[in-house]
Amino acid sequence: MTPPTNWPNPERPGAPLFPENYGKHKLIDKETGNELNADWNNADEEWLLPNGWLSAKNAATHFAYVECVSVELTPTQITEMLAGERERCVSAFAAHGERAELAYNDSTGDEEKQYWRGAINTFEECRDEIRHMGDVS
Repeated sequence: MTPPTNWPNPERPGAPLFPENYGKHKLIDKETGNELNADWNNADEEWLLPNGWLSAKNAATHFAYVECVSVELTPTQITEMLAGERERCVSAFAAHGERAELAYNDSTGDEEKQYWRGAINTFEECRDEIRHMGDVS
């Protein structure tokens, strides 16, 4: 198995997901493929590993990032994550709405146009509902 070499932000190799927060994360040793838990120290931007401290730069060289195990997120971070997830959901089925629009434009009969107009309306309603999930206004 080739361990992954990804880090959450390619522009900050060695930094975890939510680098501004302290937290526990799982890393993979690129040489051995072994997983280990590491604590991120955001103040010094370094990792506490079972055998000592390691800078983010060195961590990027020797380890691959797997996942966040526990990080205390702020309400703003949670809101931003959920908003991003909602937009990814909308994007995932946006092509269906576009195809329905094309089919509507190519329709010749009233019954066919009615069908595709219903499909477009359903897509638009679902899109709007997803985007407004969590709105408290």
